[in-house]
Amino acid sequence: MFSLNYQVKELKLYDNQIETSALVSEIVDRFKSNPTLLGAIVFSNSKFVTMISQKLFWKYMSLPYSLELSSKRSIKYLVDLLNTKNFNLIVSEKTLITEAAKKSLERAAKFLEEPILVKITPQ
Repeated sequence: MFSLNYQVKELKLYDNQIETSALVSEIVDRFKSNPTLLGAIVFSNSKFVTMISQKLFWKYMSLPYSLELSSKRSIKYLVDLLNTKNFNLIVSEKTLITEAAKKSLERAAKFLEEPILVKITPQ
């Protein structure tokens, strides 16, 4: 039974991390092999950089020649190109689901379908 006191850590969470030094082709392979992934959490030297949602990723990659031109470049190139830092909604693992939903709905309309990031301690 659902309770209003559930925290986001009790939801099904995905862990899909990738380093900025990895190639864009690696994220292509991950998203193609698992279309249910909502996005990829990008790290540089074990520090959070941003998250790239699968929806935004494929929106960009569907442009003419984008996939061919980007696949051999690093994730850092993609991060700089997409400028996703303002897209990210980050909540603590102890945030109530209702509070996370409220924060999500307070975002600008173009960000409503972007995933919510859950910060799990200690990382």
